[in-house]
Amino acid sequence: MPAIDTAKILIISTHGFEQSELEFPRDQLREKGAMVHVATLDGKAIKGWEGDDWGREAEADARISDVSAEDYDALVIPGGQINPDLLRVEEDVLKLVRAFHDQGKTIAAVCHAPWVLSMRPV
Repeated sequence: MPAIDTAKILIISTHGFEQSELEFPRDQLREKGAMVHVATLDGKAIKGWEGDDWGREAEADARISDVSAEDYDALVIPGGQINPDLLRVEEDVLKLVRAFHDQGKTIAAVCHAPWVLSMRPV
């Protein structure tokens, strides 16, 4: 992976992400100079989960089906109970995660996000 100030990092998520598990890595990586994109299932903003209720929205830069692992140096998958449970059944998500893996790129799976890593593409 290149130096953080030249890295291109993709975060994939959907509704129900744990608020801090998307916002903190996104904001810290951007602060260090990385280009960070957030991709969602439909390319629209998603709502987080904080404590025991819905939290803030996170803006999206792209649809998951429209991004390619070749364009990024690393992948971040936030946790929360809802987010990875919804992502792990989406074929586009599984293909994208597999592509990052097959290209030997860094994958960070926070909290419950390893659920996504354990699934096999259809």
